Amino acid sequence: MSAAGSNPASTNGGAAAGWRSWALGRRARVDDVLARALAAGAGRADLHGALTDVGVMLDGVAAAGLPAQRFDALAGACLERAVARVVADRWHARDPATTVLLDWVPRLAPALGADPAPALTDLTTAVTRLRGTVDQAGWRELAGAALAYESDPTHLRAALTVAAWRCGAVRWRGAALAAAGHLPEPVLAGALRLGSASPGGAASGAPWEAPPPAADPRAVLARNARDPWWWPGRPGPWRIGGFRGFGGPWIRIPELLGGDGLRWWVRTEATPTDGAAGADDIGPDGYTGHTGHTGHTGAGAAPPAHRYWVVHADVHGSHTAPAAPPAHGDRPDWAGSSRQGPNTRPGAATVSARDHSYYLHVRHR
Repeated sequence: MSAAGSNPASTNGGAAAGWRSWALGRRARVDDVLARALAAGAGRADLHGALTDVGVMLDGVAAAGLPAQRFDALAGACLERAVARVVADRWHARDPATTVLLDWVPRLAPALGADPAPALTDLTTAVTRLRGTVDQAGWRELAGAALAYESDPTHLRAALTVAAWRCGAVRWRGAALAAAGHLPEPVLAGALRLGSASPGGAASGAPWEAPPPAADPRAVLARNARDPWWWPGRPGPWRIGGFRGFGGPWIRIPELLGGDGLRWWVRTEATPTDGAAGADDIGPDGYTGHTGHTGHTGAGAAPPAHRYWVVHADVHGSHTAPAAPPAHGDRPDWAGSSRQGPNTRPGAATVSARDHSYYLHVRHR
């Protein structure tokens, strides 16, 4: 099986000739990769389909003007990774590594650098970790806007971190605020989708949101660091959580026991379906993981009366996860004593629970 015939696309113009010409010029290397994949049990049709997908993507990258030397390194890395996913029977739209190659690389190709392999590894790790917890389409758009004029991976990690937080990765908030200080203003503006975007308005065309407000990104971040619920054009109010049957985390009304301004401690009644440890382990977005519950694990032990949860939230998103019961009392030391969820950052927001609501309700002061 030869990769040269795996994509009927004609040679593209631009700095690099495109996938077909590259594969013909590297026939020995390509055939060696495919021979090893076939020996490992990969199907010919599966390899053909994957390389056709990669070829279409790389033809677009070549047409966009990626220099030939950069294209050579990128095509080789994409070939190896795509074939490895086929061998592992993981080449499909839900696989993070597949998504990185087909959806992220076209937006970020110049910024991946002369040796794209480390950057592709970082991308795959990030996309895997945040799968199901952020707006993936929005994240790609912001990352592409931020790095549209970058030619090396110097700012890749920081830009991805900031853009991920902007698209809902609330637990990356601290890392994003720290990373933002190392980004040039055009890159930062693109990652935040604020008005002073990079030349050409790269951050202004995302279809998934209203036009970006004209604002100084560093001033916006400085104010948001003091007030996590402030953002230009987002006055609130907001709701956090929800009924599990509609995509939320809870099947009982949440009781808010306290908070510290960035996270909140919530209790719900346990249910018979929770089992002895209250550990059906289902969190938001269908995530399944260990709850950390302790005690009441023996056969015939009475189930706990309550389940406990930690909610992280700010203006860009929220994340709810089950938590172990506190060692003493009904809340950990970090959670404030007020049942209204006190926010220790002055002027930020009031968070409250309501008797007949599956949400926590946030109103900006």
